[in-house]
Amino acid sequence: MSCSYSPPFQVELILQGKMCNGMIESKSFWAQTTATKRSFVLLLGLSFVSTAQGSGCVGPYMVQNSWVNLTENNRGLFPVGTVLQYSCDPGYLPDGPSILTCTTLGHWSSEPPQCIRTGACLPLTKPENGGYSCHPSPCRMYPHGTVIEFFCDEGFILSGDYNYLTCEDGQWDGPMEISCVSQGCRRPPPVQHGSTSLTENDMTMFPVGATLQHSCDSGYLMDGASTSTCTAQGLWSSEPPRCIRNDVCQPPYEPENGGYTCHPSQCQRLTHGTVIEYFCEEGYILKGDYKYLTCQYGEWDSQVKLSCLMKQDHNPTLPLGMPTLSIVASTASSVALILLLVVLFVLLQPKLKSFNR
Repeated sequence: MSCSYSPPFQVELILQGKMCNGMIESKSFWAQTTATKRSFVLLLGLSFVSTAQGSGCVGPYMVQNSWVNLTENNRGLFPVGTVLQYSCDPGYLPDGPSILTCTTLGHWSSEPPQCIRTGACLPLTKPENGGYSCHPSPCRMYPHGTVIEFFCDEGFILSGDYNYLTCEDGQWDGPMEISCVSQGCRRPPPVQHGSTSLTENDMTMFPVGATLQHSCDSGYLMDGASTSTCTAQGLWSSEPPRCIRNDVCQPPYEPENGGYTCHPSQCQRLTHGTVIEYFCEEGYILKGDYKYLTCQYGEWDSQVKLSCLMKQDHNPTLPLGMPTLSIVASTASSVALILLLVVLFVLLQPKLKSFNR
């Protein structure tokens, strides 16, 4: 019968006792055996006693330049499973885990972190209608030496003299409130069939508060606001109006002691093509050569104001070299009558002589 060689082996034995005075005791042993010896040699490898209380964790020490989510009810003993979160003050960064958990062994999952000063600055609020970029690194953290460059959207400019801010030992070297204000309004599009009160100095931009007056050409009506004001947002208070072709005339001047009639329809809506005919009351006659007016695309074809005069006050002058028909007729009648009398006298003269004898 031959014997084979068996290498020695080691076995770790962990003996854990019951709680004594709130303490848990545990011991580790190493057991070694060989093929030639039937005995065990027990070697003490490691022994320790846990100092944590079995019903929870003792409150951890406070970390300087930080704060932790403690409450009045959990300042002494923390139950198993309690989670604490540490936060460092502005300008400090955590060195180590910031979240601690109370384990079943009665101690925290890790040591509290340390808050180390980094010289970092607080993030800045981006200005409305603008923003900022960071140099030399992206805008994630703002360590000492970070330079911020502000910018504004199109149509806006920075208010004040601060275009840049620098982080110096956790503080910005200028005001933190930066704003973008409108630099004015762009030149509005022209009004078709109308005009806008522009001057030579009004190039492409108008200052905030500038007011423009719009008007339409003759024969057109305005659809929209007649004025536009440049607001602080760089926009006009209203869009330019539209000028729509007008085919209606305003009621014309009506003479005293007279009036007018309309053709071909009644005088309710004086549309394009309407003709009005003036008349005077009895005992009055029109003064002037215009008796008719025509509406042409919202305008009368004449702006002459007609009047009615009494007949006895009417003494028209006739143009030279142009005798009227009535004068010619009366003159011819007078000449014919005289000739007729002469003829009768000649014919009757012999009879008169014989009668006298």
